[in-house]
Amino acid sequence: MNNLKPIARAYRAELLEKYGPGFIAVFLVLLFIVSTGLLAAGAMIYETYYSAGLSDLEFCFSNECVAFWIKNNGAALSVLALTGSAIIGVVTIGGIVVALFNYKNSVHSSAITNHLSHLTIFMDYVRAETSRRSRLSPSEVEPLKWYNLIYKQSLAGRFTTSVEYVSYLTKICSLIEASNKKYCSTNKDSRYSYKDHQTEMISILSEAGIYLERLPRINFNEVEVQVLNLIESVNKSFCKNELLPSFPERLYH
Repeated sequence: MNNLKPIARAYRAELLEKYGPGFIAVFLVLLFIVSTGLLAAGAMIYETYYSAGLSDLEFCFSNECVAFWIKNNGAALSVLALTGSAIIGVVTIGGIVVALFNYKNSVHSSAITNHLSHLTIFMDYVRAETSRRSRLSPSEVEPLKWYNLIYKQSLAGRFTTSVEYVSYLTKICSLIEASNKKYCSTNKDSRYSYKDHQTEMISILSEAGIYLERLPRINFNEVEVQVLNLIESVNKSFCKNELLPSFPERLYH
């Protein structure tokens, strides 16, 4: 008996995976109805067989005998008829439930397949575009983190640009505008500092999986131009959102 438990668990898991919990629920309800109906009808027929003196009669299949037997076991037959009706009802409703579960599983599987396909295309594109830029290295860009920032609901099959990503791009725009303002300012107390700018830009870019190191001023400016160009390329190819901000022109250098 103990050896059968792992087999039963494996079979139950296979049914759940293939048909979903709805099938198991319908099966259990049917099992309960059939067993209850047969036990009740069987008990009534057995009791009638002896209490009505049917055991003393000779066995026959004539119309009179069958009619007499049906008359004496009418209640039991009604229980069987009710059981049959209940089975038909449960099977009908259960079929709908199982179909809904199967449809849900199918949609879920399709969403995952679409997610993986879209993710693969995105990662290949980012790697290819990164390799085309001489100042960038593929090791500095983590496409998966970038993808997860853009598409928050891709596992559900929805590939709309997230509000968080729009906010992220706005943050970069704000930094560029602030650095432009400081660079063009004549106020000595708010002069542009390339070190401060690098610190802030490195921190913001890391949120999307783009990891830059501190570099001399001119070198970092060259890298920053290519990073911003890479982001714009990805946005044009993968992000269809009218609210997506465009990077302002960089006046600092």
